Amino acid sequence: MDSQPGFPRGWEEDQGDRLFSAGEAPRAAPVRLPVIVGLLALALIPRAWAATLHDILCPDAVTYLSLTEKLAAGDAPTTFHREGINIYPLILLALKHAPLDWLAAAKWWSVAMATLAVLPIYGWLRRQFNPPLAILGSALYALHPAMVHDSPLIVRDPTFWLLFAFGLYSSWRAVAEIRRRWFLAFALVFTLAIHLRSEGWFLLPVFVPWAVARLRRAGGQRRILLAGTLFAVALGPTLGWLANEAVFADPQELPDGDKRHVERLQQLLDGPEASSAGSLLAGTRRLVVRYVKAVGYLHGLLAVAGLLYWKSRALGASKGPLILFCLLSAGAIWGLCCLIEMDRRYVYPTVIAGLPVMGAGLCLAASRCSTAANRRRGVDRRDFAFWLLCLLACSGLFLSAQIVISPRPLLYDQAAIGRWICQRLGPGCSIAASIPETRLVGYYSGGQTLFFTGPKLLLGAEGESNRSARPAPDVVLLWIDWRNPEGRKRFERAIQVAADSGYHEVAAESLPEECREMIVLIRKRACPAPDR
Repeated sequence: MDSQPGFPRGWEEDQGDRLFSAGEAPRAAPVRLPVIVGLLALALIPRAWAATLHDILCPDAVTYLSLTEKLAAGDAPTTFHREGINIYPLILLALKHAPLDWLAAAKWWSVAMATLAVLPIYGWLRRQFNPPLAILGSALYALHPAMVHDSPLIVRDPTFWLLFAFGLYSSWRAVAEIRRRWFLAFALVFTLAIHLRSEGWFLLPVFVPWAVARLRRAGGQRRILLAGTLFAVALGPTLGWLANEAVFADPQELPDGDKRHVERLQQLLDGPEASSAGSLLAGTRRLVVRYVKAVGYLHGLLAVAGLLYWKSRALGASKGPLILFCLLSAGAIWGLCCLIEMDRRYVYPTVIAGLPVMGAGLCLAASRCSTAANRRRGVDRRDFAFWLLCLLACSGLFLSAQIVISPRPLLYDQAAIGRWICQRLGPGCSIAASIPETRLVGYYSGGQTLFFTGPKLLLGAEGESNRSARPAPDVVLLWIDWRNPEGRKRFERAIQVAADSGYHEVAAESLPEECREMIVLIRKRACPAPDR
């Protein structure tokens, strides 16, 4: 059509639309080994670079390492009571027996899982759309700056990306080919995914609509399609229920993670005034910020361009479930943003589901650039490929900048001050901090952390009742907002009370370089510390 940009032959083919319109699963083109090797290398090299450049834990890693220690001690009920039955502590427990250092093994496991995820992504896009789009979508995943930066983290997410991508691949093959082994494969992947992250449940809004749309053209295979769909949907919850019965003494009691989900849902139903995060507007602003940080500027623009190119076709039986997943995921994240501070990692499954539309946007951008450069309506294949490479190179530049410049300086501050406290005071200190998230400080210092609620905490009693009395902390950490030139003034009273209560303020030059914009107060009888 005149309104559509011209692509080289084969780039506009959509095998998913053909499947639901004609009812016949098209055969995929043969897999080329150089393409597989190239995509794996493209995914591995930047992730390995990020793993060697930034050797730091994140707060969630501290939690899962602690849970794994409890599991290794044989305390399975305590381990799984926090998040329910979860396979990630089991993975970390297995890695603890690896010949590598435990933390190194866990980090490189994450890198390996994030790298291998490119294979099911390529297979899924290749079968649902076409081989060129599969290569582009896989390359966009391999060069996604935020996901590359977070790939080495010792968290559940990289493993979940692999399961989520393989869930899309196996569900598409199950629906397209209606073969029992692919329904079984999806059932197993879905089971693992929902017992790794709760976002695994969002595979169903993709798989079930595909299966329902396929029923109309399934012919004599409808029974297999129906039975396979029911089996795949039921296996995960059934195995989860059996695991709860086996692990918990009272399986009727919800794990803490499930309780939090119920409480947050109730808060949303009660309205924004009942939530701790404030208004709907604040939650919406946080949602936009998280999506911008997680998706990235270039990938976001490509997604918008791809949607403009797809237009009404985005609501068809092939692409519609992917759009539905993205909308449901955004709604769930928005609800959480209204209640709590959210990490950008919650958005990454949406990025994976949006890779085909980003690939289409990349094709559209390359086509427009090629047409404008040649000043004619036709698209030259070599020019088209040249502009594709230029756009991918831009993505690589964004990637390099984000890997080198860490967007998480607070993590490095906490790790540095934690190590410094352990070296100066030894493990076991009580540490009060002016920020609520201090798991890294506790991990690297070997001490116990609590939130600094005000000067009364320095006197050894918090509140008016003696029942709430607690020992004064050994160390007080006050983070100064460097963007606010008067940031120190908000802590002046606390500093004065600390001086009257026997605390020393450590000179900035005595602190690690990363921590010289914070105030560190040490109780005199805890350890001798230099005065200012």
